[in-house]
Amino acid sequence: MERDIFNLSIQNLVLHLRPFFQGSDSYSRFTSVINNFLSGESKSDTFEFILKCIDHCVTMEEKDSKLKQANRLNSIFNLLFQNGTHKYDVPPQPNLIPYPTENAEINSEQQAELLNVFLNDLSMISANESNLNEILDVCENTLSFLPDKINSAGSYLSLADKLKFSTALCACFYQYLTNNRNLFNPASENEFYQEKSLLLFSCDISGIQKFIYTVSGEGVLKSLRSRSFYIDILLEHIINSILRTLGLPCSNRIYSGGGRAYLLLPNTENTKNAIESCMNSINNWLLENYDIALYIAYAYTECSAADLFLSTDQSQYNNIFIRLSTELSANKADRYKSKQILQLNRKSDQQHERECRICSRSNREIDSKGVCTLCNDFISVSSFLLDESLCIVILNQELQNNLPSLKLPSTCARTDYLYFLNPQKLSEIPNNQIVEVYHRGENGPGQRFEMGTYAYTVKNEMATFEQISEETEGIKRIAVLRADVDNLGLAFMKGFDSAGSSGYCPLLLTAALSKKLSLFFKHYLQKIVNGTLKEELFSLTDTPSQKKKLVMVYSGGDDLFLVGAWNDVIDTAVNLRKSFEKYTAGALSLSAGIGMFEVKYPLSAMAQETEELVDAAKSMDEKKDAVALFGVQIQKDSDGVYRSAAVHCYHWKDFIEKVIGEKLRLLQDYFSHTKSMESANGNAFLYRLKSYIEETQRNPNERINIARFAYLLARMAPSEKNSELLEVYSKFSLKMYGWILNAEDRQQLLTAITIYFYLKRSVDDK
Repeated sequence: MERDIFNLSIQNLVLHLRPFFQGSDSYSRFTSVINNFLSGESKSDTFEFILKCIDHCVTMEEKDSKLKQANRLNSIFNLLFQNGTHKYDVPPQPNLIPYPTENAEINSEQQAELLNVFLNDLSMISANESNLNEILDVCENTLSFLPDKINSAGSYLSLADKLKFSTALCACFYQYLTNNRNLFNPASENEFYQEKSLLLFSCDISGIQKFIYTVSGEGVLKSLRSRSFYIDILLEHIINSILRTLGLPCSNRIYSGGGRAYLLLPNTENTKNAIESCMNSINNWLLENYDIALYIAYAYTECSAADLFLSTDQSQYNNIFIRLSTELSANKADRYKSKQILQLNRKSDQQHERECRICSRSNREIDSKGVCTLCNDFISVSSFLLDESLCIVILNQELQNNLPSLKLPSTCARTDYLYFLNPQKLSEIPNNQIVEVYHRGENGPGQRFEMGTYAYTVKNEMATFEQISEETEGIKRIAVLRADVDNLGLAFMKGFDSAGSSGYCPLLLTAALSKKLSLFFKHYLQKIVNGTLKEELFSLTDTPSQKKKLVMVYSGGDDLFLVGAWNDVIDTAVNLRKSFEKYTAGALSLSAGIGMFEVKYPLSAMAQETEELVDAAKSMDEKKDAVALFGVQIQKDSDGVYRSAAVHCYHWKDFIEKVIGEKLRLLQDYFSHTKSMESANGNAFLYRLKSYIEETQRNPNERINIARFAYLLARMAPSEKNSELLEVYSKFSLKMYGWILNAEDRQQLLTAITIYFYLKRSVDDK
């Protein structure tokens, strides 16, 4: 069956690629390369029927009878939430983020070059059905910025996206029809669309937050980064294990990120039995190795091609995801089967003598340094995460060479082992021991795996909290940035409700959207923090650091967790928001929390308190698109009740333009010009100004504080007859006095002053 799916997928490639090569000098070469992959019986009737159905499902609009030059790829963000923009995707360039632009096109020379690279890469792959994923990788690398069809209006879907999705349908329809041969009738195409031929499957990792962040002590940053990677690779491993068991290519993954995944599968009894068997085996392994800390919830729902792709009634499409979400919630509420519960009840209640100093677990072997075997594994592999030349290799048995490894569940009731190996070492391992191989660069063996690996290093080692805090600007603090995309669930479910006029079903656009977001958070964000991006970036100071002093703990499909020098974290947060707004053409926003901490503060508390700031930012109003900084304070509300509140909370636009661009820049400009003035140079004056602002903010009806504020401003006037200083002072005093009279400006000024003090505070300041 795998060979049949391979042949069908190659014929599908021919169907969609031939128009791009016809009439060109490369057509004969294209035919030769493709024919190299085709062999054996073609099963022409079945294949022809499936290909006809797929073409109808993937592109619902009528084809243009006249072939014209495709010259633009419309940004899908034009359609998202009816954004109404008219921008086009551009091919990536070195050290640039490919923001959609209003004027972009791919000329015939660029298209010919991309297609030539595609043929070159394709010709390097051997004609073996096991290499279908590699062929899809080549399509992804070379065809992601070509429109999927040839017409003058362009397209909202790339050729790579269309090939990937149509390949997924090839595999699903073929398995469904071959398991239900009595249904196959070449004349009953419309009836086939109504058949429940597909399964939409979803899985979700429970326990991520506690698993990653409940660690402490020396080496915590290494353990934190490795645990985050483990969650990423665990989800990837589970997805590929299920697809491999079912004999399906990687194209059947619709979305993965943030601990959740969606797969498109054939609706057969074999599929359902395989899902139950795989997930039962995986959760048994997790129960044995991690107790109840990690669990993979899962669910699937039957659907027809008509409901998923062809229905003009959007509620039919939405109901599929509602059913799936309901089933997934039910599975989370009823985690374990009776045998698993009995296994838990049989566990010994023996009290262990020692706890691991990192994860505080006492049910594992503890070494002389007080670290359990699991945490030792995470620390040992941390240095390999930064070396992108190493392949991620998963084996079905342990290597006898003392290399560090991570353990993963198998669908065959065994343990798989993950290693970081160079290509030469990989070539020495027998094929029957290799489960999966991933490369992290542009090209390499196996599948591509983006992981957002940036970390600030000291002497070629990942920096510790202490080392990072010593290199901060001003106050010696580290900061945590947590951010996630606003209303992403709504975007996936209803963001493309009005997309029918574009000629594509919402599921295709949603899959393309998820790929775009994953690329941004896992790939392009690294350019912002590693100093390679060729564009002007924001900085709190005049001397921004090129390589940011921070560690990307997690950066997934829709959210991120960064920790580092407090000033670099704020710089990165602002640059992230600006880039994300341009990247999504303003169709999506993100909300963030930035917490500041001393290096000895417990990591789990850092994570929790920063998450509270994210919640505060998202709760600001229905627009969201906000940032909350520094922490929460206890305040009395209008009813006289004391509540915790994020005082320094703003919409991004206000924070960037008013807090930083207006008020902080005024403070920096004024004090840089008045260094020679004893009366205006000390922080004591600014502290007193700050106290009057705070009193006015608490008691706006007591005007005495405004009078004191004005008197203090007057005392700061320069005594020298220097026109430049007088002009600087006049601008400063007028602005400051105007701001104290307005509650919104007062709060923004307090935040700006706080940041200014942090920038200027030395280690000797109390």
